[in-house]
Amino acid sequence: MKRIISFMLIITMCLSMWACSGEEKQPSEEKKESTKTATPLPTAEPIGGDNNEDSNKPQIEVTRSDGEYEYNQELNIIDDNYRNYYQVFVYSFCDSDGSGIGDINGVISKLDYIKDMGFNGIWLLPVHPSTTYHKYNVRDYMAIDETYGTLEDFKRLIEECHKRDIKLIMDFVINHSGSDHEWFKSACKSVKIEPCGKETCTVEELCREHNPYVDYYIFTQTKSSGDYKGIGDGWYYEGVFDTKMPDLNLKNENLRKELEGIMKYWLDMGVDGFRLDAAMHFVEKDTAANNEIISWVTKYCKSINKDAYIVAEVFTNFTEFSQYYESGIDSIFNFSIGQVTGRISQTFNNYSDRYSLSAFGQSLVEYETDISAINPNAIDAPFITNHDMARLKGYMRVSPSEGGVEGAYNKQKMANAMLYVIKGSPFMYYGEEIGMASIMGKDENFRAPMYWSNTNSKGMVKFSSCDVKLTDHTYGSVEEQMADKYSLLNFVKRCVQIRNENPEIARGTTAVLEEFNKGDIMAISKEYNGSKIIILMNISGEHAQMDISKSVYGYEGIRGYASCDDAVVTLEGETLTLPNNTMVVLK
Repeated sequence: MKRIISFMLIITMCLSMWACSGEEKQPSEEKKESTKTATPLPTAEPIGGDNNEDSNKPQIEVTRSDGEYEYNQELNIIDDNYRNYYQVFVYSFCDSDGSGIGDINGVISKLDYIKDMGFNGIWLLPVHPSTTYHKYNVRDYMAIDETYGTLEDFKRLIEECHKRDIKLIMDFVINHSGSDHEWFKSACKSVKIEPCGKETCTVEELCREHNPYVDYYIFTQTKSSGDYKGIGDGWYYEGVFDTKMPDLNLKNENLRKELEGIMKYWLDMGVDGFRLDAAMHFVEKDTAANNEIISWVTKYCKSINKDAYIVAEVFTNFTEFSQYYESGIDSIFNFSIGQVTGRISQTFNNYSDRYSLSAFGQSLVEYETDISAINPNAIDAPFITNHDMARLKGYMRVSPSEGGVEGAYNKQKMANAMLYVIKGSPFMYYGEEIGMASIMGKDENFRAPMYWSNTNSKGMVKFSSCDVKLTDHTYGSVEEQMADKYSLLNFVKRCVQIRNENPEIARGTTAVLEEFNKGDIMAISKEYNGSKIIILMNISGEHAQMDISKSVYGYEGIRGYASCDDAVVTLEGETLTLPNNTMVVLK
């Protein structure tokens, strides 16, 4: 059994020592929690597995595969803003010139890999000139950092992406600029050197009489909090994140005109949209003001390219970030699904009915309902990890009874299966498809070099200019995993393939199949443009069989499946055998 009652309290107490406190409000959180126990499936035979301790239960035999897969379908990829995005930190991704640092030409060299994995969208972290390795303190919004390459390299990247039907979106950092941006340097000079002739000058007087750039930022002569950094002569500027990142005053119309010119420049070049960094900080603690700014950006971009895709980072709980859909933006990253406290990780690590796999299925319906009530055109943007947090490998806690390293590996696989059945545009952080690890501490540790090969150093990033702690790569390189039919990489590839074969997954309305959605078995349907599919997933620790009426549920057979090992999902008549750690689509 997956969970032995006598072992339950010990596991729960151990997990509570490392889990983050102060959980956000989740859908259905008002439901009373209880110890998670196995719930027998209606119409199902008694369940058994390879490690079943109850000899009185009949064993469910599963078919084993030699690695061949018989359900490849024709891809059905619709050209819209529902995409599978791959997040690339250029610095750490692929080095084309032996400098030890990733570059744009390195990204170009890996586009076929990205395409082959099934991703048809790329989000690039900042590529503009900057004094830091992460480049979130932008010095020039109209240029490419020379360590990454040239503007011509970037134009070729756009061209090569579009040849492969891959959309490219850029990180657009407008909450703040770099402190070495010409706007800020000019503004500081005016504040310190050119007083307005009075003992105390208002920002408005400085702007009117001397320098309009002063009002591009938030200057004050009163330091009200640690968010304000001094520049001398009794003046301070707002810089919430860092002294090198002075906050921009996005209420200023002249600044907006400048930013519109920047957006048009990149959109005209062929960029397909933007990711808005730190959107909840545009105006601190003012959702309405932030929504107005996001609405302005969204409307302007779509006036240049009606198909431009805009997604914003609002790093908070569902109740708060969902309100940002009032802006009319396409997507907001769903932090309730991602990170260590999100629904996916908690499904494996929080042993309560609230976080069972079936509860996850129910939460998908609730997310869709709540988001569409605010903006019916919204596209959810689920993810598991990104560049600001530890990687998934560190989240997967297992007891010896759950299989140790192999159990953790299977959890990572099934976490990805969960991601790729969610409606919307899912985002995957580079390296998660091979289970890269990270060490807590500095952000650099979350952004370690992509592990391409264990035999060939070509393209490998050294990360030489930053102090990053590299961990062992338990699951192997891209090269190794591509050769292993049962690797995490190939499991992720299968999940993305199934998504690309069935547009209902990304776009369809989700419903729970109550008869089968029990315990750690999820059963949902998706309906889109008159077409319906059924998705079932099993992480119960046991193989399952269930009778699913074809006439009642309206399907013909298996459309595709993903299995953590060589176990095969089979359908004999109307009896489905769903091995542990598998996902299947019926249509």
